[in-house]
Amino acid sequence: MALVQAKNIDLHLPYQQLPTKKQKKITIHCLEYGHSDQKVEYISLTPETDVIKSRLQCIKCINGPYSHFRQQVAVLEEVLSDCMNVMKHTHFQGNFYQEFSNLYHSLKFDISKDDIKFKCATIRKQFLYLIQEFEQDLLQNYDKYQELYDKIKQQVDNLKTVFDFSELQGHLENYAKQGPNPPPKSQKNINNVLNDYVKKLHEEVTQEKKQTDLDSLKTKINEFTKKSCFHIHKLDQGMENIQNIIEEMKKTFSPNNFTQSQLSNDYISEVLKKIDKDYVDFTKVEKIKNLYSSIHEGLKYDVVLNHLQKEESSKLLFIFKCSNSQIFGAYISPTLTSSLLFSLSKEQIYTLKINKKPLKYNKDANDNSELFSLGDQDLIIQSSFTKCRSKLGSLFDLSGYSIANHEMHLANAVEFEIVALEIFKL
Repeated sequence: MALVQAKNIDLHLPYQQLPTKKQKKITIHCLEYGHSDQKVEYISLTPETDVIKSRLQCIKCINGPYSHFRQQVAVLEEVLSDCMNVMKHTHFQGNFYQEFSNLYHSLKFDISKDDIKFKCATIRKQFLYLIQEFEQDLLQNYDKYQELYDKIKQQVDNLKTVFDFSELQGHLENYAKQGPNPPPKSQKNINNVLNDYVKKLHEEVTQEKKQTDLDSLKTKINEFTKKSCFHIHKLDQGMENIQNIIEEMKKTFSPNNFTQSQLSNDYISEVLKKIDKDYVDFTKVEKIKNLYSSIHEGLKYDVVLNHLQKEESSKLLFIFKCSNSQIFGAYISPTLTSSLLFSLSKEQIYTLKINKKPLKYNKDANDNSELFSLGDQDLIIQSSFTKCRSKLGSLFDLSGYSIANHEMHLANAVEFEIVALEIFKL
């Protein structure tokens, strides 16, 4: 499998490193104390000039003394290849140029036809290699399977004589030569021959040797199939799965029906249809009202709290983005049973499992308190939007999904920071 792993390095190459992207490098050594062995990889863009010694930073800087500003750096190598990458990875709330950068990068204009051709070529190369490897593995297993037949051949030969169809085949061929309207005598004769054949198939077996052969056959087959069973239908199922994957990949270019959101992905369409089947109609989706976007207004707990208090009886849709790029959300409805939690990144929807109000907000929230929660512990948002937590399954149903760690599943972390939030009124 070493060859597969080596090929996967090419297959999953970030598109910034595709052959069409010319990489430029400037070698600068970090001047932070104890980091002189490190090269500068980042430029700090934080507006707080009094909290950093140098804007040129290395990996040790952003993992150490400046870890709180990790969401406020530009990758030097990416900026050198394209100045539009300056704010590509940052999350400055209420910043005009951040909003422009987000819009620009959402369009992926820096991807060329050659990049797409390269991606398709690497997928094709990897797929053909995997098919060849799969075929070899399948044939090796078949050789082992053939060993079973060699072991049971004697019993099979002793029992299969009753199925011999060669004589009957000759009668059928002669009968067929008589055309579409054979004489009645021929019809009677062929039917008698068939009757004799069928009669043999239903005769009660009285020979002790045949029964012994069958019992021996059962034993040997059962012993073998415990270790290896031949599921030929899986080849057809595999082909169907591949076709489904290709159909999904064809959606690389697909419409975005929820243009009001800058955080959502294609899966939001499934979420909206789950909320209300009428949302298959684009004109209905267009009527969803944007109440709040941190991208425009900044992450402000008091503004969020004000919306929660004013819209307490409204149908609300929340979409969150956390610092490690996981996107998830919730739909809260006065009709409790229709409320749900969802992950856009993992393409999963969790419905409410008991008739209990899922949204609880802290009307006395300050800048260092819990702001609101969804479910008992399913999602807890702090007013600082840092150290948020999730423990799925307390109020929302996870059945149908294999979730190993309920505390890390939603955001891929036990504690996480919310870097963007949108609230919509439905």
